[in-house]
Amino acid sequence: VMMNDALGSGQLAVQAARLEACEAGSAEVSVQFRPRRSRQSEVRSFARVIDCRGSDCGVTELNPLIASLARAGVVVADQFDLGLAVDSEDRAIGLDGKASEFLSILGPPTRGQHWESTAIPDIRRRAARLAERLNAVVSTA
Repeated sequence: VMMNDALGSGQLAVQAARLEACEAGSAEVSVQFRPRRSRQSEVRSFARVIDCRGSDCGVTELNPLIASLARAGVVVADQFDLGLAVDSEDRAIGLDGKASEFLSILGPPTRGQHWESTAIPDIRRRAARLAERLNAVVSTA
C-alpha cells in the first residue's frame, strides 16, 4: 500500500532503462540512463536510486582483483554478463577464448555457465572435481 501511495503521489517513479553512469553527490545521485526503446540518453538527479537490475552488475568492474584480471585479458564476462566465463571444468576463459591452465573459478561468479552455482551442494561438488583435477596435475609433476 505504501508503495502504491508513493507511486500515486509522484514521490516514487519506476523507469525501465539501461543504466549508463551514476555519480553520487552530497545530497543527490546524478544518473545517466537510456530509457527502454529509446536511442537517446537522459541525465536526471534523484534523492534516492534503487538498483533493480538483478544479477547483471558488471562483475568484471566490481572487484579490484577481477577488474585487474579483466584488463589483462585473463577473465571475461560470460555471454549473459551474469558472471565470469568458464569452461565445463570451471577454468577461466580469457579474452583469447582459451581456458586458463592456472585460474579456476567456483561459485556465484560462474552462474552464467552453471546457474545453480549459488547452492552449497553444487559448489561442494564442483570444488571436489577441481581438487581431483589439481591433485592429478600435482601427481604427474
